[in-house]
Amino acid sequence: MPLKKIALIQLNSGPDLKENVDKISAYIDQAKDCDWVFLPEVCLSRKRSTADSLQLVHDEHEMITALSDAAKRAKVWLFLGSAAEVGPPQKAFNSTFVIGPEGQLRAKYRKLHLFSVEMPEASIRESDS
Repeated sequence: MPLKKIALIQLNSGPDLKENVDKISAYIDQAKDCDWVFLPEVCLSRKRSTADSLQLVHDEHEMITALSDAAKRAKVWLFLGSAAEVGPPQKAFNSTFVIGPEGQLRAKYRKLHLFSVEMPEASIRESDS
């Protein structure tokens, strides 16, 4: 098997989904000489406080389409570490999306064991969604 060239993108995502996707797309464009591009968990949108709303995506969401287009332009396999996804029956999932170099969604994994933490300043309960 030939060696693969990979890109690991690290970023500090905030609550603005479009702003995050624009940043990610620019990074993907820079990785066009790679075979695989990996993004971190909660790469599309991350709540900074309890006042921020969780932005859910789905397979046909415009932001997934934008990242599919970026993967196609760069001809890379794109691994979205995780994103908040809405699925049936209107339930939130922490999902990993895999997009092929032709821009098609090739695989998706929905985490089974969701994260929960109680801290004095905040409570995060993926498991309640």
